[in-house]
Amino acid sequence: MDEPFNGIDPISVIQITQVINNSRINGTNFLITSHQLDILEKIATQYVIMKDYNIVEHEQMKKDNTDLYERYKKIYGGFS
Repeated sequence: MDEPFNGIDPISVIQITQVINNSRINGTNFLITSHQLDILEKIATQYVIMKDYNIVEHEQMKKDNTDLYERYKKIYGGFS
């Protein structure tokens, strides 16, 4: 899924994440690209961060301490 949360309302985001979570429970895997990292943190089991067409980080999600924005900031440099 390429940017499935772009340009949609919050109710649709909830509905899409429910479909993804329910399908995953039933054995379906998804590959999702998105810049909305806060949503991915809620549904992903793994993440990959790429820079210059290369994988620079690939890890399992840790629901208690993975902050994808912090990971992204570390790789791409600070932002205010």
